[in-house]
Amino acid sequence: MNEQSIEITKRSVLYVTKLCNANCKFCYFRFEGVQKHSPFNELKNTLINYKTKYGIKFVDITGGEPTIHPQIKDIIKVSCIIGIKPTVITNAQRPDIIQGMINNGLDDLLISVHGFENNHDKVLGVKGAFDKVIEIFHLLNSNSFDFRINTVLTKYSCKDSELLANLFIKYKPRIVNLISFNPYEDSLWRDKANLDFQVDYSVQSDAAKKIINMLDETNIRVNVRYVPFCFMKGYEKYVCNFLQLPYDQYEWDYASSNNLTDSEIEKLTQEAIKFKRFGNTDKEKFYQHMMHNIIKDNKKVQECIHCSLNKICDLIYTQYINEFGNYGYNRFEGKKLEDPMHFKKQVKI
Repeated sequence: MNEQSIEITKRSVLYVTKLCNANCKFCYFRFEGVQKHSPFNELKNTLINYKTKYGIKFVDITGGEPTIHPQIKDIIKVSCIIGIKPTVITNAQRPDIIQGMINNGLDDLLISVHGFENNHDKVLGVKGAFDKVIEIFHLLNSNSFDFRINTVLTKYSCKDSELLANLFIKYKPRIVNLISFNPYEDSLWRDKANLDFQVDYSVQSDAAKKIINMLDETNIRVNVRYVPFCFMKGYEKYVCNFLQLPYDQYEWDYASSNNLTDSEIEKLTQEAIKFKRFGNTDKEKFYQHMMHNIIKDNKKVQECIHCSLNKICDLIYTQYINEFGNYGYNRFEGKKLEDPMHFKKQVKI
């Protein structure tokens, strides 16, 4: 058991399609007009570039729904040949293809579970979706194949928190990511209001804490993403927001996933040094600068101003404040923290 890594992630992302076989309520791409599969040779060249230029060791293959790409098994195989271990992020609606992906070298599977039984079906907009997830869980367990889970914290999953925790205990994923709906400024959700699935941070954090408490005696690791620290008091080590993200080995490297050139990286590194971003190396400062750019439009409410964690917290999304107001926050007292991994370093992995 070692302390949480403080190295920059060597994982990137490969978007193989924007098409999907579900209609998830909170999908980032649901408002996009052009949706299609990416050509195989284009994807192969991207993987080669990831390996040779950025030194990437792992890749998350995603979409849309990647399992509906007609060459998904070939994409997995070529990734292995190039020397990058492939993960597929999936809504688990194609049990028929899982064994073939494993046979072609799949390293990991990240499965979406957004509610229990009918609530999961409602979120995906697909009748019988939950049954297919369970079918895949059985298949993976029979293959002794490790997998992870993403659960977006909505009114559906929060209501089902205890049922979901018991489900996770039964099928034993390696990691469970509990993800707050994230209406960041560059997303098409930033101006949306009255979302029927969105709940406030207090509801999300109560559900997250219940799941953590139930999984605490298992070997299942839990991450809570995009929830402010002040709603997770006593559970700070489970929080992994944008400023912690570059150090999470299961999250995406910013430079490769945005195809930055050497000159762009150098320019942004100099900006990071100018802004005195946190980091022991110029590389760390660059990644912190990129994360700060993502959350640059997030707001401070009154309690944030004197909070000792406001330098390592993502603060509050404008859409969230517009939806739920500026109350419910409870600042941390004490010396200001600057190391975004202060709490995550306490996690044994």
